[in-house]
Amino acid sequence: MREKIILQDFNVLLICTSKKWSTVERRAISDAIFLRNSGSNPTMLCLKNSQVDKEADKEDIPRIYITPKKIPLLFMFDSYFDFKRILNQGDYDIVHTYSIKHIWPLSLILKSNIKTPLLCTHNEHIKDSHFNIFSRWLLRRVDHILTLSDEIKDLTRETFLINPKKVLNLGSGIDTVRSNREVVDKKIIGCVINNINELHKLKSVVKTFRVLKSHNNLDLGQLMLSIFLGPRVYQKDKAKRVLTELDYEFYEGDILLYSLESKAQELKNLDVFLSLAFDEPLNDFEIMALMNETPVLFPRSATRQDLLFKYRWIGESYYAQDTREAKTKLEKILTNYSIYRSALKDYFEEITEGHGIDRYADKFQQIYVRTAAKRQRLVVKKTSRSSLT
Repeated sequence: MREKIILQDFNVLLICTSKKWSTVERRAISDAIFLRNSGSNPTMLCLKNSQVDKEADKEDIPRIYITPKKIPLLFMFDSYFDFKRILNQGDYDIVHTYSIKHIWPLSLILKSNIKTPLLCTHNEHIKDSHFNIFSRWLLRRVDHILTLSDEIKDLTRETFLINPKKVLNLGSGIDTVRSNREVVDKKIIGCVINNINELHKLKSVVKTFRVLKSHNNLDLGQLMLSIFLGPRVYQKDKAKRVLTELDYEFYEGDILLYSLESKAQELKNLDVFLSLAFDEPLNDFEIMALMNETPVLFPRSATRQDLLFKYRWIGESYYAQDTREAKTKLEKILTNYSIYRSALKDYFEEITEGHGIDRYADKFQQIYVRTAAKRQRLVVKKTSRSSLT
């Protein structure tokens, strides 16, 4: 009789070696917390003193550290020997990485180990299509690539020479309750800055806001700009220098600065969310805003354009550093605000169903259990064949 597989039995190695603090890093921490709360034993493989390390420490998630290296021409395999050593030392039931670049060394290491499932959560811009014999050979060892939206799932299937059934969308896994704020004359535009790349766009954001207020003939009401600084930049010297250069902009009292960690609840008071996450195909704060019925000005990307086509009038998009287009699109949203809010109300159930935490948790658990069971059957099958020869 086959032994029943349950989530509580799993020792899971979660690999997130990024220095950044973006959607996929936050997803890695959330997954680790979910696994821990479900009775599993997650271990986070990360960089020492990274934000992932700090957040895992807050949650008492065990960590293993890795030192980043770069070998010319072999950057996809720069962590091969570290990964091999760590996997040999530990007894892990599942290996789950949060970067596509880790798929290649991990697939090579686990080729001879059919017992351990290999999963990858993917939320990256991929510049090249991986359609060659070597990539195909390695991708056969990957059990599933998990995405955070249908749009990213479709693009991933087009980019990688992998069985389409192995690419699954779990949604963004957002846990939020929409607010019942009233629409008033004062409109608050807000943005989140979570890394240095986004910080460099702050001057452009402020310029866009000033142009929007001073160079239009429309009555847009009283406009405010709320800037939320994430933990990776709030205490950084670079952030202090940029803010010092913009110090005079805060004198008018229409631009407010917040610490995201202590004032995250203020995000629900925004009337328009201006996203700066050009480094990602989709950002969790964008989805959070939509679920709170807040129109979004998205950075332009293929996945976001598909999202805007699927859900009309939930927001607009713009090119990076294009102050003129950003101003025009914000103006469009504000002058047609009731239309955007009405569309978001109409799409609320569908967006929440696709990106809510309940759906994500159910599918996440099902994939873990189902994939582990499939690998167990492969081991039994191989053992049976060996005994017959």
